[in-house]
Amino acid sequence: MKLGLRNVSIGWRIAMALALPTLAMLGFALWSSAAHYRSAQESDRVRAMVEFATVVNALVHTLQTERGISTAYVSSSNEDYAGALATAQAQTDQVRARFVLALKDLDAARMSSELDMQTALARQVVDRVDVWRGALTQRSISVGTLIQSYADLVADLTRVVQQMLVPSDQSALARTLAAYSRLMQAKEFAGLERAVGVAGFSGAQIKDADGRRLIELIDRQRLLLDEFRSLAGPPATERLDRAWSGLDALALDEMRQAAVAGASRSHPLRGGVKPWLEVTTRRIDALRAAEELVTADLLAQAQRLEADAFRTAWWIIGLTAATLLASLLAAAMLARDIIHPLERITLALRQLASRQQIDDLENDGRSDEIGDMVRAIKVFKHDLTRVVQAEAELKGATVLRQKERYQRALLDSFPFKVWLKDTEGRFLAVNQAVANAYGAETPDALVGLTVFDLVDYETAVTAREEDLAVMKALAQKTTEQSCTSGPGDAPCWVETYRAPVTDDRGALLGTVGFSRDITERREAQEEIRQLALYDPLTKLPNRRLLSERLNQALATARRDQTHLALIFLDLDRFKPINDTLGHGVGDLLLYAVAQRIHHCVREVDTAARLGGDEFVVLLPSIEVPDQALMVAEKIRQALNQPFELPGGHVVSISSSSGVAVYPDHGEDEITLSKAADAAMYQAKALGRNNVQRFGPSLLNQRPTTVVPVVPPQGPSTGPSD
Repeated sequence: MKLGLRNVSIGWRIAMALALPTLAMLGFALWSSAAHYRSAQESDRVRAMVEFATVVNALVHTLQTERGISTAYVSSSNEDYAGALATAQAQTDQVRARFVLALKDLDAARMSSELDMQTALARQVVDRVDVWRGALTQRSISVGTLIQSYADLVADLTRVVQQMLVPSDQSALARTLAAYSRLMQAKEFAGLERAVGVAGFSGAQIKDADGRRLIELIDRQRLLLDEFRSLAGPPATERLDRAWSGLDALALDEMRQAAVAGASRSHPLRGGVKPWLEVTTRRIDALRAAEELVTADLLAQAQRLEADAFRTAWWIIGLTAATLLASLLAAAMLARDIIHPLERITLALRQLASRQQIDDLENDGRSDEIGDMVRAIKVFKHDLTRVVQAEAELKGATVLRQKERYQRALLDSFPFKVWLKDTEGRFLAVNQAVANAYGAETPDALVGLTVFDLVDYETAVTAREEDLAVMKALAQKTTEQSCTSGPGDAPCWVETYRAPVTDDRGALLGTVGFSRDITERREAQEEIRQLALYDPLTKLPNRRLLSERLNQALATARRDQTHLALIFLDLDRFKPINDTLGHGVGDLLLYAVAQRIHHCVREVDTAARLGGDEFVVLLPSIEVPDQALMVAEKIRQALNQPFELPGGHVVSISSSSGVAVYPDHGEDEITLSKAADAAMYQAKALGRNNVQRFGPSLLNQRPTTVVPVVPPQGPSTGPSD
C-alpha cells in the first residue's frame, strides 16, 4: 500500500485522510438521530398507553359508582334504588363495550410481557360483574361480599393501569405519572369509603370493624392526596380544591365524624343513606375531574416529547449535512493551499538545479509533488553536505535538550504524581508533584532512588509487589487504597494507575504510573449510599436496608436453625404533639426516640424507621423467643421516660409494640412483617403502652379480630395516630 500511494497526489491523500472522520461524523449523526427517533417512538407508546388507561379508568369509575348504588340497594329493604342501579349498570355496560374495543386495538405484547399478561387477565375478569349482578337482583349476596367483589375487580383493572404507566426518564413526565397513580388510588379508597358508609347508614349503626376501616380509608385518602398535591401541577391541584370545598366538604366531615363516633360508642347514626351517597358521589366526581385534567396533561406531555424528539432528530440531520458540506469546502481550500506552494517551490528548485550536476538521490523516480522536490534538492546536495553534517550534529544536541525540556514541562503539567521506573524499581523520571510529596527540591533528586529509600518498609513492599504484578502480567492495573496524612487526620483515598513499558521487540523496560487523590469522589459515593439506605431524619436504616438485612438474617437463621425476631413499634398519640407543638418539635422527638431505641439494642441488631412514627427492630440470632419480648419491654420503658428537647420542650410519650419470631410466626419477610404488625395493632387495641407477641392466645384476649397487614410500600408522610 505504501508503494501504491507514492504515485497518488497529495490532494487525493488529504481527501482519503478526511474520509474516515467524515464517515465517523456521519455515523454518529445517524446514531444520534436514531436515538431521538426511538425516544419519539417511546413517547408515542406512552401516549397510546395513557389513552388506553383513560378507557380503563372510565370503566373503573363506572364500576365504583355501580358499587355504591348496589351497596345501597342491598342494604335497603325496598326498591328505592332500583332505578338508579339500572342506570348505573347501563352506564357500566357502555363503558365496558368501549373497554373491549380498546383491548383489541392495544398491542400489549409489543410494549411488555407483563402488560400483555395483565390485559389478558383483564379480558377474563371484566365479565365477572355479571355473576354478582344476578345475585344482587335476588338479594342473595351480602354487603361485604359485594364490596369485596367490586374491589377485587377494580384492583385487577388498576394493576393494568399501573403496569402501563411505568416511570419515565423524563422528570416532568415521571412526576405527572406518579401524581396520576396517587390520584387513581385515592379515588378507589374514596369509592370503598362510600360503599362501607352506605352499608353502615343503611343499618343506622356502624359496626366497630367498619368504623376502623373507615378511619383507615380516610387516612389513606389524605396521604395519597397530599402526595398528589406535591407531584401534580398547580392547575390540577387548584381544580381539585375548587371542586371539593364549601358545604359538601363540611357535610362529608360531619358525616364521617358521626360514623366514626357511632362505631366507637355503639350509638345509632343520624341522617340516612341518601345524603351520604350524594355527598360521597360528588367527592368522587371531583376526584374524577382532577383525574381527567391530569390525563390531558399526560397526553400533552407525551405529544410534546414526541414532537421535540422528531424535531431534534431532523435538526441533527440538517446540522450534520451542513457540517459535512463545510468540511468538504474547507478540505478543498486546505489542499489548494498546500499543493500550490509546493508546486512553486519545486519549480524554483528545478531552475536552480539546472546549473549543477548532482548525483542521483533516492526516490528520484517518484511522480508526485514530493518526488519533484527531491529532484530539485539534488542541486544542493554536493555543496551543502558538510554544512548539513555540522548542523545536524548541533541540531541533534539542541533537539535533545528541547525534548528533555518538553518532557519535563509535560510531566510537571499534570496535577497528580507521575513517575517512570526501571525493572529494578529505580526512578528514571518523576514530575514535580512526586518530588513535593517526598520532600525533594527537584524531580532529578529522586532519579536512581527506590520507594524503599523514601517510605516505610511496609508501604514500600506493597508498592513493589504492585509493580512486579504489572510487569509479570504485562497489563495495566488500577488500584484504590486508603491513606491518612497523619495521626488524627481524616482518612483519604488514592487511585494509582500502573502500566508496563516495553521496547519495539516487546522486551520489558520497566513501569510507568500515576496516582491521584480521589477522596472527594469516594465521599460522594458514600453520601449517595447513605441517602439510598438510611432515613435522613433519624439516621437509622430505612425500609430498603431493613429488607436487605432481614432477608440476610432469615437466610442465616434457616442455615443455622436459630431464631430471629421482628419488633414493630408505633408511638402512641404522636399526632397531637405535631399538631400542638409543630412538626419541628415532632422531628426532634422522632430523632430522640430513634437514639433511645438504638441504645437499647445490640450492635448486631438493626433499628430502622419505616416512616412517620413507625419503627422496626430486627433481632438476629436470638437464643430464645422470650428474649425479643425483653428487648421490646426495655425499649417501651426507655420511651416512657420524658424527653427534654431543644427549645425547652419536655414531652412524654408511650409506645405500642408487636413482636413476631422466626420460625414460629412466619418463615419469610412478608409473613413475619404481617405477624409483627398485627401484634402491634393488638397492643394498641389493648390500650396502648404495652408489648404483645403474635399468636392465637394473644388474639383471644379481646373480641376484636386482628388481621395481619403488610406495611405500606410507599414512604410514610405523617404519624399514624
